[in-house]
Amino acid sequence: MRLLVIVPVGDADEGLLQALADDLGPRLGMECAVGAGLPLDEEWWDADRCRYLSGPLVDALLERADGSGHDPRECWWLGVAEAELCAPEYDVVFGEATVDGPCAVVGLASLRAPSADGVPTLWPRLVASAIHELGHLAGAEHCPNPRCVMYPSRDIADTDGKGNSFCGSCFQWKAARQA
Repeated sequence: MRLLVIVPVGDADEGLLQALADDLGPRLGMECAVGAGLPLDEEWWDADRCRYLSGPLVDALLERADGSGHDPRECWWLGVAEAELCAPEYDVVFGEATVDGPCAVVGLASLRAPSADGVPTLWPRLVASAIHELGHLAGAEHCPNPRCVMYPSRDIADTDGKGNSFCGSCFQWKAARQA
């Protein structure tokens, strides 16, 4: 059984991350644990956009994974940052992953944006974003179906509109990869 280590980044609430581990484990058939925290490094700060760069954060997780002694085919690392994230070509990203690799990150601050109807949204957004990034770790690419968890989130409305499960095409792909 694959191990998923959820890493609190910055001031991410470990109780929230433990709840995420408890949810994702049975949902994905993985053993999940909350690992040691990782501080946000000032070198990752993009002063022009007032957000943290997601790439260096993923690189820090890769360093941790490399030094962990875990086989990257059997252990994935998901950083959950209490921060807004950006990437060189995007002003805002909700997450980033190494496709077919062991590490991904999700930023909580952008997921906390208020919903249009005032309904609490952090939890469904976090679960969908985490599953999306873990899908990339498994090798999945973006899906054109706006209800599929692998649909790209260009804005928070995309995240709110998609579900937290794979569409039929992506589910068949996932089943074929696990066989």
